Amino acid sequence: MANVNNKKAEKVREDDYIYLSSMVRTRENRRISYDALMRMADAKDQSDMLKMLPEYSVEPIYSENGSFDAEETVNHYLAEEFKVIIKSMPQPRILDFLRVSYDCHNLKTVIKGMARGSEDFEDLLIDLGTVPADKVCDAVKRHELDIFPKNMANAFLKAESAFAKSGDPKLIDSILDEACYADMLETVDSYNKEYFRRLVEIKIDTTNILTAVRTMRMRDTTGLFASMFIRGGSLERKFFEKAMLSGEEALFAALAAKGYGVGKTDDDKLSLTVLAKNCEDMYMKYVDSAKSVTFGAEICVAYLIKASYALKMLRMIAASKQTGVSPAKIKESIGKF
Repeated sequence: MANVNNKKAEKVREDDYIYLSSMVRTRENRRISYDALMRMADAKDQSDMLKMLPEYSVEPIYSENGSFDAEETVNHYLAEEFKVIIKSMPQPRILDFLRVSYDCHNLKTVIKGMARGSEDFEDLLIDLGTVPADKVCDAVKRHELDIFPKNMANAFLKAESAFAKSGDPKLIDSILDEACYADMLETVDSYNKEYFRRLVEIKIDTTNILTAVRTMRMRDTTGLFASMFIRGGSLERKFFEKAMLSGEEALFAALAAKGYGVGKTDDDKLSLTVLAKNCEDMYMKYVDSAKSVTFGAEICVAYLIKASYALKMLRMIAASKQTGVSPAKIKESIGKF
């Protein structure tokens, strides 16, 4: 697809990434792996699980009452990972397509928090976006939105207005999500790398797949889906709407023919939880295709995506251990990466 900015894409020179690729490969040996997560899932309780974290260079952070602060631990560790890679990255803006999702999270959090009159929502901001977390609130209050990625800045007032009229937070999510994906696409189209664009396309396509199935189960095959559909993926809206008319089985068959075999299940009926995991597994499988690259920016991007996924799973395991979920049940949610 053509560059959305109608500018010549910046060339990514693999030779510029020889040192960084080697550094990242070394760091990969210390990160939380699939096998490590399985070990954590088998831990007797959360306390035993937390004792494993320093083995993978993750230092648990505790709140004032002494309980494990999973969010702070994950966000701090991931911020350090991004900082190390960005510092040595010849073209650090490449990573903006990963970072804008945190800008999106922060904007959503601020709109909803301010609408509720809440005072503690600033603690929920994540300092991984292109805009530092400590600048987000003031920028929003002053409507100085030009510091945010272009499409999200343009969508902000629309999202704020839609929420004020309806009180439905889902409108904020859908409006800003689409803008976020548009910003991601603009970033990847600034570089002549199919790997980056395909990562974003798969995310958009799988998001639309989940939306299609959810709306079908709500007995809505067109109206709601059309309003929530995110543009920019490889699967067009008319493809979904045509397949959806014939039911779920037909939709999954049509998706499989397009290379999206996410309708597999061992149960009688595919749950949304299993479908979401199948979509995540497909995405992570494509992320892992960077293994075939000897050196290049793809290795750095794949490393950060895998680190983010591993930490997401760590957070899930910690919460599950706290509530007594069985190891077998926890493992069902962990995809290979």
